[in-house]
This record gives sequence, structure tokens and C-alpha cells, in this order.
Amino acid sequence: MDDGTQQLILDVIDGNPGAFTIIRHLMAFAIWHQLLHYLKSQRLVGSELWRIVKDEYTHDYGRFVNDQLARMSPERGQTLHTLQHHPLSRQN
Repeated sequence: MDDGTQQLILDVIDGNPGAFTIIRHLMAFAIWHQLLHYLKSQRLVGSELWRIVKDEYTHDYGRFVNDQLARMSPERGQTLHTLQHHPLSRQN
């Protein structure tokens, strides 16, 4: 993992162990890296990320990811959604 990716993860964790747990789950999705960039740009990091995934999504990571993809720009979200469901894209 390169330094930029490590820094991105640390930025999204924002010192919150619950956010680290969420990121570990998000890494199962092919588009996790792009998703972390989006979360950071939306300031959905740290304790706020933990609160939303825990309280509003009850740890339903698939629904959380789909909702985030829907909130991205239509072209980018649709492209990432397609990649997410493409069998070859799951290889990290």
C-alpha cells in the first residue's frame, strides 16, 4: 500500500477506531479506494462515519455503499456502481 493510500485511510479514520472497522469492511468492495476519497471530500469521517453506518445503516455496508454511489455525480456514481458489480473488478 502506498503512502498516499495510507494517508487517505488515516484521514478517513480521523482517530476513531469504529471508522477503522468500517474501512476494513468497505475494503471488501472493489471501489473502496474511490469511496474513501468521496467520504473524505464529504467530511464523512471518523466518529461521524461510525455514527451514520452504525445508527442509520445498522452496519448494512452494501446499502451504505449503494447510497454513497447514488450521491456521487451521476456519471461517476454509475460507473463505480457498474464496476462494483463486475466480477473481475473484485481483484484488489
